[in-house]
Amino acid sequence: MDINVNNRRHFILGLGATTVAATIMASFPVAAKKEKKEVVEVVLDVPKFGPSNIPNAPLWTHEGKEIKFYDDVVNNKILLINMMYADCMDSCPLTTSNLMQVQRLIAKKMQGIPIQMCSITLRPEEDTVTHLSHYVKQHHIPPGWLFLTGKPEMIKLVRYSMGFYDPDPALDGLSTSHTGMLRVGNNRLSRWSMAPALAKPDQILKLIEQVT
Repeated sequence: MDINVNNRRHFILGLGATTVAATIMASFPVAAKKEKKEVVEVVLDVPKFGPSNIPNAPLWTHEGKEIKFYDDVVNNKILLINMMYADCMDSCPLTTSNLMQVQRLIAKKMQGIPIQMCSITLRPEEDTVTHLSHYVKQHHIPPGWLFLTGKPEMIKLVRYSMGFYDPDPALDGLSTSHTGMLRVGNNRLSRWSMAPALAKPDQILKLIEQVT
């Protein structure tokens, strides 16, 4: 399958110079340490993947609509993206609840700014469109937040390009190892960062403001 890739985009991992990012990471030292390690591995060990090569992968929304990842989710938008799976009983429900608070803050304080919230399944074989649709209804998630699934190879392309992977293949195969972080980015301005998905909603909002 032909996947179009924009090779001219530059991906800036983290906003280490900003007070907001420093504050968030200081509150979650373990997550911050892990993220620093992953940034190094993205550059050195997996050069064919990385957010400078965001794929235009075909995916499906929880509403049953086929989309292209770069064109319909990333391009000209402020992106909030996390990885999850519907049957997760650990961090995923907590993350969903936390991001719903972020969604409410966005609606209140950032009206008119094209912000796309997006959750991508780590288990596409199980999380069909129907399964994700049920998850959205079960958690009473408002419109404007996409839950995406697709062919496993397409999910992997997107996951790697967003930095949600572990350089250790054994750990990378564990879906639970990719559910704790949130990618925030503005592709048009080449501004990207990452924060713990369970950071305080107002801290996440400030991080969003830093990339706009």
